[in-house]
Amino acid sequence: MRADRRQNPEIEAEYVFVEFALSTPFQGEHAGVHIFGELTDWAFGEISEMKYDFQRNCYFKHLFLKQGFYDFQFVLQNKRNGIVDITRFEGNHQLTRNNYTIYAYYRGNSDHHDRLIGISTVRAHE
Repeated sequence: MRADRRQNPEIEAEYVFVEFALSTPFQGEHAGVHIFGELTDWAFGEISEMKYDFQRNCYFKHLFLKQGFYDFQFVLQNKRNGIVDITRFEGNHQLTRNNYTIYAYYRGNSDHHDRLIGISTVRAHE
């Protein structure tokens, strides 16, 4: 891969500046909003902490990353006591209502195929 017109073409084709933005109200001066995941070494610090832009009404952070797939989430850390809230922005989905459809099949000893013998739909958390 080539990166013409770059200062370091050997690496800049593989790395990009990425802007992360989280549109949410200001959380207060004692609340740190962080990008949490492998891309920030699973740690809280200057590299993971986002800054608030009052004109855009969002938290943002620029990181220089190798192109690829990253698993991360936005978390809130109380700067006074260090307690981290991982549900503030992503939510808590343990009470999500889900529908599950169960298919029951049967195959006899001499059968060459499965037979559908029952279907049931169950709704979780009702």
